[in-house]
Amino acid sequence: MTAFPSPNEPADGRSLRGKERITVSMRAEAPRHAEEADGPVSPWLYLAGLVVTLSALYAVNFGLEDPGFALLTYILASGGYGVSFLLRSRGVSLRGWQVPMLTLLGFFFLLSLLFGQSAGAIDAPSRNLQIALTWVVILHSYTLNNNGAVLFACVPSMTMIALVTTSTTEVEAQNAFLIFCCAATFLMVHENYLRTQAYIAQKRAGSGQPALFGSQALLAVGCFFGAILVARVTAIPMQFIGQRIFPQGALNALHNAIKQSVPGATSGNTERTSYELATGPITASESPVMEVTCDSPLYWRTQTFDYYTGHSFRNNSSLDPLVNESFQDTRAEALKQGFFDPNSGKPIQYEIPAGMMELADADMRGSREAIQLFKILIAGTTQLSGAERPKKLTTKATSLKSDGVGGLVAGFSLGSSDEYTVTSVLPTEDVSLLRSARSEEVPGPIKRVYLQKPTHSDEESRKLAELAGLWTKDAGNDYDKALAIQRNIAQTCKYNLNVTAAPRDRDIVEYFLLESKEGYCDSFGSAMTMMCRYAGIPARMATGFLTGDPTEQKNRYLVKDKHRHIWTEVFFAHIGWVKFDATDGAEDISPKQEQQQKRAGSLLTWLVAQGMGPKLIGLTLLCLMA
Repeated sequence: MTAFPSPNEPADGRSLRGKERITVSMRAEAPRHAEEADGPVSPWLYLAGLVVTLSALYAVNFGLEDPGFALLTYILASGGYGVSFLLRSRGVSLRGWQVPMLTLLGFFFLLSLLFGQSAGAIDAPSRNLQIALTWVVILHSYTLNNNGAVLFACVPSMTMIALVTTSTTEVEAQNAFLIFCCAATFLMVHENYLRTQAYIAQKRAGSGQPALFGSQALLAVGCFFGAILVARVTAIPMQFIGQRIFPQGALNALHNAIKQSVPGATSGNTERTSYELATGPITASESPVMEVTCDSPLYWRTQTFDYYTGHSFRNNSSLDPLVNESFQDTRAEALKQGFFDPNSGKPIQYEIPAGMMELADADMRGSREAIQLFKILIAGTTQLSGAERPKKLTTKATSLKSDGVGGLVAGFSLGSSDEYTVTSVLPTEDVSLLRSARSEEVPGPIKRVYLQKPTHSDEESRKLAELAGLWTKDAGNDYDKALAIQRNIAQTCKYNLNVTAAPRDRDIVEYFLLESKEGYCDSFGSAMTMMCRYAGIPARMATGFLTGDPTEQKNRYLVKDKHRHIWTEVFFAHIGWVKFDATDGAEDISPKQEQQQKRAGSLLTWLVAQGMGPKLIGLTLLCLMA
């Protein structure tokens, strides 16, 4: 602002009374140099921030198992740091970008929470939050106009790694955490050093600056061990807070409501009424889903499906609530007193009666019971698993529904580390009993529902019926017929996770058995189910999980996302529903992707095999230390 002389003052600005002229300005004077507050623009600071971000992105992408998405995130994040560094180096202000970037951040965050999932990944709030934060750190990388903004990259990155490491024990995730600790330590130390330089430059202009390498080294060691300790201590509280932010499945409810309004959208870990078949390539994720303790290596079923449309299976059974009378009385009294908390109540035992399409325990010849303890490893579960026909379930869920054909749905989403116990009735494995089962003794309702076939042209129906007759012509009973169908499917068709989607105007079973002869478990399971029906044997499609990987503890199995599976259950009179898996014995021709090959060793081992990569990383770390 220009200062004008007062009436009592000469035009040259000299005071008549010998006093100095006072100049008033309406705005603060801008810093002489843009870097005075933060220090000079340092490429090492941006490089350390990039390593922090990439370590978090690697941890998330490790569970997603989508190489294309992973590469995209790495390129976008690297480009963001490069653009921010170049713009700041050339003195280009990013203030005009902040409002649109914040708007875009919020938009991507919401979309990622609601729709964020990768092929084959678990559809749960924890996973969606990881994907949402992925977009946050990517967009944030384009707004790094000061050192504080670069340092802030540690916050969402630390959250992402904490979310991943609380749901997996894989060594790659631990290596990502280790790299994050190293890079974050250098980032904090170097940012502190730059601020120290700026302070010295302002207070001691022209004087020599003290060497701070020793102090930085000590601070780096302290930050490194402190980061490890803090990460381990805060992982569980972070997860606890996340579950309280979205209590009792609130996020799941919103997520599912929006998905159901979108054509073709489906829910991954919640109750579903239909299952689309042969939809194209899928990936097998290593993300842990649950731990199961059981004295037998069984299949863990979640749902069964009865009605076949030609390209999907539907579950036409309705969900009915299961009531524990004594519990309901206790809850009603507690609600009156205002202190009941469904998340901290005692486990509740539910009796699960046999539905119309199931046999009662007394009618299942040679059956036995099996008790399973399930521990959930990823939050957001509503669809509960159990072997064969569940008869009892103990859980903290205050409400439970059953569809009468094996499907159990909790009233709200269970969180990570929640446990429930299932007591199941297993059908006999005695071959003589199975072969003695008479098809004419199958109950009428089961025949009407589970011998259903889609409405086809006569040509399509004739082809499948003739093929079923050809495969079972030498079998004298339903059990041997089912074995013959299973064996022929496994010998005729090949297992392939990378198979292309089947034409939507074709019958999936006909296309799979007579033309493509390649597919994954849904094609095998639906083919086995329908070929049994064409042979006159009641059958249904079941979804759930394989046994899982054995752990060091006896009778405990780690079930991962890759263990999701589909198989067939065949009904035998006076025995019940018996499992048949048509993928047993089928040749697996799924391509061995580079991502799968990397799992043979840790991330550090993979880096060593990448030529100049490790050398450049080592050189960068040395430069940061210097």
